[in-house]
Amino acid sequence: IAMERAAAAEGERRSELARDEAMPARVALARAWENMMTRLLAVTDTPGGLGTVANLEQSSRTALQFVSGHDERLSEWLGGPLDEAAAVSTRYAGAPRIIVPTQRTVLDQGESVTLKVLVLDHEPPAEAALFWRSLGEESFQRRPLRHVARAVYEVVLPEVPAGGAEYHVHATTASGDELVWPATAPALNHTLVQKPRDKE
Repeated sequence: IAMERAAAAEGERRSELARDEAMPARVALARAWENMMTRLLAVTDTPGGLGTVANLEQSSRTALQFVSGHDERLSEWLGGPLDEAAAVSTRYAGAPRIIVPTQRTVLDQGESVTLKVLVLDHEPPAEAALFWRSLGEESFQRRPLRHVARAVYEVVLPEVPAGGAEYHVHATTASGDELVWPATAPALNHTLVQKPRDKE
């Protein structure tokens, strides 16, 4: 509506409407987008949910210019570039959390699995590791997570013993907060068992 009002005006009046109505609306849209993405990432923990996040960023915001579609005309009416406040931040602003998108419970005998882990925070974690043990054992083996890109990490799971195994992921944020996945760890961990051999 603000852009329509400015487009219908001329000269100095158009510039005033662009500055006083359209530009504040554009900045508010940027903040609303950031808030939406923060809330979405606060609850997303599946491949499908992460796909929705990627689609919103790559298609809706970037390709379809949902936020920036009027920027060229608005910049022309203002006589210069938009304020820095109009930029959409891609920095995660929510509470730190760990996401494990694919949660396998059964593996074939001898199967090797690479676990993908997302550690979301506004800074990279100070440490992130997998803690693994065979069912019935008391102590965990520690394997550090390897950084892949941005907030994405991965680690290769050891071969599951015949009696099964359990694991959890632990991370320490840059500010010293302790994160675990699943939330019940280390008292209750994620369990993996071997798939029984097919009877011949």
